[in-house]
Amino acid sequence: MEQYQTVITRGEALSDPHIYYMFRGWLVYAYAKAGQTDKALQMIAEMKQSYQKKDGCAKAGDIALACHGVGQEEEALQWLEQAYQDRDVYLAQLAHRTPWGQLHWDPRFQDILRRIGVPVQLEYMRKALERTPTTGTPP
Repeated sequence: MEQYQTVITRGEALSDPHIYYMFRGWLVYAYAKAGQTDKALQMIAEMKQSYQKKDGCAKAGDIALACHGVGQEEEALQWLEQAYQDRDVYLAQLAHRTPWGQLHWDPRFQDILRRIGVPVQLEYMRKALERTPTTGTPP
């Protein structure tokens, strides 16, 4: 829980809007994991509106991470697919970040990894799951 509070504290202290928007998906994820679900859902709604406006302040990959944080796995996968369609640079980090938990085992997640040229390494994913808080055992 402390790690999430650190992310929240740092995220709320950002004064540069450009950096804040780059960090926002992680901030929403931290709010959700710290039990501040209402705040996370409010920010997700704002991110979706921003994405629809195409104002450059919200990327599909960040929305996917935020949705995953609040447990909206199907929506997270849809936003990851949109990130792929948008050629979102966030996808470059996708295979190397651990917060995706059980989604690593979803064939749609693995398909996105394949399409961006990342080999699906199930052993790596198993180890990542072991380090990810609040995830269960792979199917």
